[in-house]
Amino acid sequence: MAEEITEILQKFALSTKELGGSELELGNVSPSVKECEESLVGKIKGEKVINFVGVKNFVTLAWGYPKGLRVVEVGVNTFQFFMANVKDRERICTGGPWVIDSQILVIRPWFEGFEEKEVEFNIAPLWIQVWNLPVHWISKEVGKKIASVFHDTKEVIIPQGGGKEGRHIKILVLADISEPLMRGTTVKLEGKVKWLSFKYERCPDFCYTCGKIGHSERNCSDGIQLGKGHQDNQFGPWLRAGGGGNHHRKKNQEVHNLHLYLLASKGGDLRMDSLFQYQMEGS
Repeated sequence: MAEEITEILQKFALSTKELGGSELELGNVSPSVKECEESLVGKIKGEKVINFVGVKNFVTLAWGYPKGLRVVEVGVNTFQFFMANVKDRERICTGGPWVIDSQILVIRPWFEGFEEKEVEFNIAPLWIQVWNLPVHWISKEVGKKIASVFHDTKEVIIPQGGGKEGRHIKILVLADISEPLMRGTTVKLEGKVKWLSFKYERCPDFCYTCGKIGHSERNCSDGIQLGKGHQDNQFGPWLRAGGGGNHHRKKNQEVHNLHLYLLASKGGDLRMDSLFQYQMEGS
């Protein structure tokens, strides 16, 4: 805010009236603060600008029609969600990931100055599959240890079935999405080091050059310096769970996501069972 005033003073020759201004008291803003305390704020991290109607329809369905939900657009891909029920707010804040049109909607309880604090929206939930595990390592305890490389661990799930690729562990973590997606991690047991690979479920759009969520290769300014012998494609669709190199599956998923988004943005009838299928895709 101080920087903004300094910039205005440098740009314009202000009159006495313009400089005079008004002095607010806390009592003037307390009703608005009280209302804001019963709200959530969210930012969509990505290049595509999502329209208001699309966001409103999406959250109404994805959040299970919270009573009294009111959505207000407060900036580009920035929204405020009013709802009186504290349990609804807690459920939504601790839920997710909320992915709309392949972009992640990061949710926080309202806080003063959220409009200008982009860094506060860098921590987001992600579902990750952990692969290349020996079968005798597959346990919740091991999953929690592996997940410790992230900001926080919310849940560890052991899928009952397996497949031709083997078995895996699923972890729901809070990750810093301002950093490149982790492609995996090393684990040491009795002096032996093993590489475990990660795959991301319902992964938002990310850059195949730097691995960061929120922009594409054509707008990337964070290229990675590669050493001798390192391959060019450090990141790619193989980080998506179920997406790997299967072009047709990825295309079908993109068409499905687009269909849901267009229905929402046009106020169409988007059934809850369709949304549930969308949210569980890749799980």
